[in-house]
Amino acid sequence: MKLESLQPAIRVVMMPRDANYLGTIFGGVILSSLDLAGAVEAHQHSDKKLVTAAMREVKFIAPVLVGDLVSFYTETVKIGNTSITVRVTVEARRAEAPHENVRVTQAEVVYVAIDAAGKPARVQSRCSGSSQIGYLGMAKCPNVQAQRPQRNRRTADLRRRPKLKLGSAA
Repeated sequence: MKLESLQPAIRVVMMPRDANYLGTIFGGVILSSLDLAGAVEAHQHSDKKLVTAAMREVKFIAPVLVGDLVSFYTETVKIGNTSITVRVTVEARRAEAPHENVRVTQAEVVYVAIDAAGKPARVQSRCSGSSQIGYLGMAKCPNVQAQRPQRNRRTADLRRRPKLKLGSAA
């Protein structure tokens, strides 16, 4: 994903209230915005209520400083039966000259669609075909949904394997 050509899902200027005594931004503040940005992307694909189920491997590569403009770029990775997985890439544009852009972190966030009772619900994708154009001007859903049959094939292969019986000699 080339970040230069994309618009971020959200941008936030980091303020002193977001910082520790060293002037660096708390990781939890970044995680909160990362979650919000991922939800913005996930809602491009579903009208259902979505809850955060998992954040996969969040590693902070560089600190974020007070005054930095932090951009959260998103990309849908997978749409499952009840879940949507979004990759969020975070960059900070330094407030101080020379105003360089620094990669801060990247993570995959999994959102689960829920019904009125709070139970997992089937994702009803907004995409009806290849004519669906995302806010970035590219057909998103056909590319994303192409991953679903591969996963289902792997699941079917696992189901066909013979099951081991515990306590018996092999």
